[in-house]
Amino acid sequence: MKSEINFSGQWGTQQPTQNLIGQPLDAYQYALLYNEALKNDGLSVQNNGFSDAAIQAYKDGSNPYLYPNVNWRDEVTRKSAPVARYNINARGGNEYFKYFVNLEHFNQDGFFKTDDNNNYSTNAGAKGYFVRSNVDVKITDRLDGGIYIMGRIMDMNAPGSDGANNIFQSILNTPASAYPIRNPNGSLGGSARFQNNIMAQTLNSGYFVGHTRTVLTDFYLRRELDDVLPGLWAKARVSFSVICGRIIHVPNRLPFSRS
Repeated sequence: MKSEINFSGQWGTQQPTQNLIGQPLDAYQYALLYNEALKNDGLSVQNNGFSDAAIQAYKDGSNPYLYPNVNWRDEVTRKSAPVARYNINARGGNEYFKYFVNLEHFNQDGFFKTDDNNNYSTNAGAKGYFVRSNVDVKITDRLDGGIYIMGRIMDMNAPGSDGANNIFQSILNTPASAYPIRNPNGSLGGSARFQNNIMAQTLNSGYFVGHTRTVLTDFYLRRELDDVLPGLWAKARVSFSVICGRIIHVPNRLPFSRS
């Protein structure tokens, strides 16, 4: 068998699906539609809805602390993130010995914005290294053997507020008028109803890191038994795997405060 070496590299950008975090309503549109929904349900807008003064303030941005208008999707997420994959493999051998070796590196960045003041990453991403080795040997005219090995190293990172899913869920469930990013005194905004500031969930709740190491090994022996019966053969196979991993949660300061 002629020896050959192949290399491939892929690089691209990924975008979040629009139905996950599509374009949200601003505070002005939300207030108008909220009042309209109350009317449709036969409820009093005066007692339960937004006043004309509040709607105007959301529209003109005259008091962003009392009447905030925050696009949380744009504040905490990036429009795209890079992803890369590199692969190199080699194969070859002869009638007595054959081999195949494959090495791969994968790196996927996350969609969250980060803070340079943190000495750690709060983004959600994954990095992996993979190796695969197949070796087949003709031991005698009637006995073949081989060993197949697969190894994997996976490192994952995520914000400390129970991962990325909670942040995306908060973006979907938090109206633009819920609270300002920060209060006038610089503390993170919040309210009695919305107690987890999304900016704090993303940047100030620490981080998760996960490490997984996997090794799978497969040995085999195959014996031709033509001397007993033409076409008869027997094969013995032994496999074992080793998987170890750990997840580390490093919390940070409280994720929200209220004015």
